Amino acid sequence: MDIREIVPSEIYTIDDNEYDNVSLEKKLLASVKKHTASEYNKVIAKETDYRITEALSHLRANCIEWLPIGENDSVCEIGSGYGAITEFLCERAKHVTAIELEEEKNLVNRARNQRAKNLTCITGSFDEATKEFTEQFDYILLIGSLECLARYRKEQQSYPDMLAAISAHLKPQGKLVIATANKFGLKYFAG
Repeated sequence: MDIREIVPSEIYTIDDNEYDNVSLEKKLLASVKKHTASEYNKVIAKETDYRITEALSHLRANCIEWLPIGENDSVCEIGSGYGAITEFLCERAKHVTAIELEEEKNLVNRARNQRAKNLTCITGSFDEATKEFTEQFDYILLIGSLECLARYRKEQQSYPDMLAAISAHLKPQGKLVIATANKFGLKYFAG
């Protein structure tokens, strides 16, 4: 069978309520509290819900693995979700600030990365988070969150204006890194 002929429903099944994030978040929180990162593949192997794979797979970090983030760099991750990218960043960077709108997702991220001493998790919009600090970052990441960036900003603005406001928090040589969902993502080739 040609990979182009495979559709996600042939690979994964989904609960009756695909968007039941409450039960998903409870399941993820229980999994990250019970298992270590090295055991996530065991959890994934037993799952049929692709959202568990997306949330726990170490392969999520492949999209930023090439970045030269080093032990002296500070990183801001906007839209940190369940912490798949955050975990990778904490292993590399001096400090990571993870901003997530939803407290339930942040609970999973905190539990998942509880051993990381270089992590600050903030629940709220980017505007709310950044008014409390004047820090500038070596990297600001929007990994899978560009499409919902407006939710991370209080004021109604165009995307260029929002990205300019976010970029104002970069150091002079800092980098804004954007990756967005696409049909060649994790759930198609790495499941």
